[in-house]
Amino acid sequence: MKQIIQNYRNGNYQVELWDDGTKIRKGDLAGAGPLIPAFPENCDIKLTNWCDNPICEKYCHERSNIYGNHGNLLRLIRLLGTAPPGMECAFGGGSTLSHPDLLEMLRSIQKELSLVCNVTLNAFHVETQIDLIEQLLQEKLIYGIGISFNQFAKLDKYAAPFNKLASLTQNVVYHLIAGIHTIEDAKWLIENRANPKILVLGYKQFGNGVNYFNSHKVDLEANLYQWLTRIHTIIGLNGVILSFDNLAIEQLKIRRFFNDEGWSKFYQGDDGFANLYVDIPNLEYAVSSRSANKHKLKDDDTFESIFKVVRKEKI
Repeated sequence: MKQIIQNYRNGNYQVELWDDGTKIRKGDLAGAGPLIPAFPENCDIKLTNWCDNPICEKYCHERSNIYGNHGNLLRLIRLLGTAPPGMECAFGGGSTLSHPDLLEMLRSIQKELSLVCNVTLNAFHVETQIDLIEQLLQEKLIYGIGISFNQFAKLDKYAAPFNKLASLTQNVVYHLIAGIHTIEDAKWLIENRANPKILVLGYKQFGNGVNYFNSHKVDLEANLYQWLTRIHTIIGLNGVILSFDNLAIEQLKIRRFFNDEGWSKFYQGDDGFANLYVDIPNLEYAVSSRSANKHKLKDDDTFESIFKVVRKEKI
């Protein structure tokens, strides 16, 4: 049975976060006007620019590689101390779990702050980091895991760690990039993972993604067209939870599958409505990771202060 894990007030509305990832916003009165958040409900936080994955380095919009630096997590903990209870933190990278101070930071958050912590990692790292993942889950330091899908996930040598992961938690979301992954990759997950949760991300022409697009334009556009014309074959399948980031919603024209009432329930708002991106290695923040308008993070900044800057850009 589904359960509420967080219930809090944000501006002029109430937020319910359920254990299956469902988020429900409830305004004060029907027809009382638009929802106006006072703080971010979720924040993507890059912990490190270091990554040893040879596959995605060529199109990684974060430009992470083996020469990348780790962020100062003491600085991050100080910022997180200003976060509102209930906020979701999606920690990413680079190779997220490679940060040497990760455990210490997550334990501090669990002890002192009421935040919902999730991590994103690449399928390339599941085999080598499954023991650490198990520790994080057993200590209840993280709630959900996002896995950037690639062909490693299909290899027999990865069957054991992925099966172990499935036995440890139901809160795994597989990330596919429209333009890089194919609709067949999504169907493989549906056929080979029990009741999979799939997040489709739009292709970012940002960072390394610009050069990769320019050199593979024909293939990428053909791939995106395939998603655009065949996405209907996996939408609504029983047991499959399918979601999209805002860029994928735009690129794949997801609005066409909803009436007005359904859209109002499905769509969580434009980038910057109640979300934020923080880059700790570079001490910057922005509306999202693909925003060209980055702001320097100052020592006295709080989540309230940086969210106000982001909101002004979107209003």
